[in-house]
Amino acid sequence: MSSRNRTLISIALSTLALIGLGYYLYRNWADVTPLLDANPVLLVVMLLLLLVQMWGQAACNWLMFKTLGSQVNLLECFWLGIVSNTANSLLPAQPGAAVRAVYLKKVHQLEFAHFSSAFFAFQIVDVVVVSTIYLVLYLTRAPKNQFTTALAIFAFVVIAVCLATFLLPKIKQPRNRFFVFFVNAWDGWHQLKSKPKTLVFLVLGVFLIRAIDGIVFYVACAAVGLEVGFDKALMATSLAAVFNAVKVTPGNIGIQESVYGMLSSIVGVSSVQCVTISLLIRTITIVRSVLILPIALHQLNRRTSAG
Repeated sequence: MSSRNRTLISIALSTLALIGLGYYLYRNWADVTPLLDANPVLLVVMLLLLLVQMWGQAACNWLMFKTLGSQVNLLECFWLGIVSNTANSLLPAQPGAAVRAVYLKKVHQLEFAHFSSAFFAFQIVDVVVVSTIYLVLYLTRAPKNQFTTALAIFAFVVIAVCLATFLLPKIKQPRNRFFVFFVNAWDGWHQLKSKPKTLVFLVLGVFLIRAIDGIVFYVACAAVGLEVGFDKALMATSLAAVFNAVKVTPGNIGIQESVYGMLSSIVGVSSVQCVTISLLIRTITIVRSVLILPIALHQLNRRTSAG
């Protein structure tokens, strides 16, 4: 599929998602209104937490690129993360990864194949970590019902499939160009497995990122006057991360809110409240990125010009 067609499909899906989300909020506006009077101090706390999370993501990316032999530094990874997240949140077709790949190719001569390797390996670690978080909380804290049990089974299957990749051998380079991306990505996973110390640090970094997700959700609930246990917040954000691994609209707008709406029974609030909390977190996340975006673009432009 051409990039033009992907963009058009993403725009169409985004439009439908926004219309659906807008209609849902309109129909439930009476329940949404009380949640709009958020505590400004806690909103600032959310912003600071999301900044810390951004540094955690930068550290994980730096570890991955270092494993692949790139000389990119931690600060560059932070600026790239800001630009990438802003692009993914506001533009169709998720161009953030392409922006990072082009920059790393031009400034650090990191091949696109190696970039896709790092991206794929990180996704596997991320999915395993968040699925494990949910499964542990299900076994120790969550109420056992048909819904939470089905999700626990799903998480277990995801973990089993991802961990099974440890046993699979490297794949030879295919002639068919369609499969080249997948083989290159698989190669990155094997390179990461060969460096267990890096893998351990990456797992810890991803756990920190996802723990902050839970803390941000917990603080967001407190900001609008909702009492939610941290364990429930972490369960919901962990599952949401699994379902949001594949993004089809900018920032998965509409999709993410639908996922949180379905997970509202785990959190212990209404679906409208959960959707509103998701929108609040999305808004603060975009504010974080937009505030730092001019600095990030300036710094990366300097590096590009120097290179």
